Amino acid sequence: MNAMQNISRRLFLSQSSAAAVSGLAASTTIAQPVVTDPLIDAIAAYRSGLADFNQNAPEDDMGSNAYGEITWKPAHAVLASWTRPAISREGALEALRIAHWELDYSGDSAMIVPMMAAALSYFEKEDRT
Repeated sequence: MNAMQNISRRLFLSQSSAAAVSGLAASTTIAQPVVTDPLIDAIAAYRSGLADFNQNAPEDDMGSNAYGEITWKPAHAVLASWTRPAISREGALEALRIAHWELDYSGDSAMIVPMMAAALSYFEKEDRT
């Protein structure tokens, strides 16, 4: 006689129903929405591209320029053309940090003004609420 034959239909149904109900109760917990700021992601992509470039770029100018085109330059272009406000305090702070770093590093970068504007827009909106 196998193990299934030792379990009555009533016992099986009561245990499986209890398991189903407890699973239902656990799944009704309302999850809080996760808000991600696309600006944080864009800045992270830029930093990642820079790190890759600094670690792996060829020594020659031609190779270095070509490697920059596939590592940090695409993300830099995204940040330089950014027109939206940060949607989180952390995003606004990251925008200010990267603008400050760019100012120290290059003295002039196409991304400084858009990053400052994204941060300022966030803080002005926060100030109105």
